[in-house]
Amino acid sequence: MANLGQTFDPNEVEPTSRPDPVPEGRYVLQVIDSDIKPTKSGQMLALTMEIHDGPYQGRKVFENLNIQNASAQAQEIAQRQLSALCRAAGITQAITDSQDLHYQPFEADLKIEPARTVGEKTYDPRNAIKKYVFEDQAPPAGKPAPSAPPPPQRQAAGGSRPWERRAS
Repeated sequence: MANLGQTFDPNEVEPTSRPDPVPEGRYVLQVIDSDIKPTKSGQMLALTMEIHDGPYQGRKVFENLNIQNASAQAQEIAQRQLSALCRAAGITQAITDSQDLHYQPFEADLKIEPARTVGEKTYDPRNAIKKYVFEDQAPPAGKPAPSAPPPPQRQAAGGSRPWERRAS
């Protein structure tokens, strides 16, 4: 039992509930927080990402990458995902600190992972990264490369988005 140190009246505060996942699709996101956490068989990079703009601006997406793992396959998958994130965010130099990923906008396709139960715990449906989007991606095997779309129209330097301000 724990004393709240105050009286709390639930009738005076609007209740909240977990929001449903955002619809599947392509979004501009940015990493806003990261941490290295121990796992049973190594270390994971825990990333908190945020949708950067649009009607779902501010919604969070969480991703855990097993960057050091006893399973070589799990580690390779995580390192490939980290490489894709870096490329999508325009990071081309080697990094030593996950903070280098922070506030670098990138595009990614989100999917919805269904609700699941693991042991005694039940997890709600959630968004997850399906694919990071970057320019030099190869088309899926057996599919022809799409024709190049026209280059996006860029605003003059000084736009409101970080990648618009970098444009020249």
